[in-house]
Amino acid sequence: MFERFETENDISWEFVKRLCVPLWFTDQTAIRTLCDKIAMAEYRRAGDEFGKESKAEKTALWYIALGKKSILATLYKKEPAQAKVV
Repeated sequence: MFERFETENDISWEFVKRLCVPLWFTDQTAIRTLCDKIAMAEYRRAGDEFGKESKAEKTALWYIALGKKSILATLYKKEPAQAKVV
């Protein structure tokens, strides 16, 4: 269904919320796939500018909700600020 509306970077929680998708999706696999697409799109859109949230922070809630803590840990390890701390 979403192939009709989205390009890879355009999907967002705001878009999904406006369509009330969480109310009418009943298939858990479809919901998980949708959340995964939202997380990936948020990561791609997140900025690298100084003073902005890190890319991993923008997607943390999504990956924790999906039970993908290992992916989240990998994203944090890729952060330039993390390399300076470690």
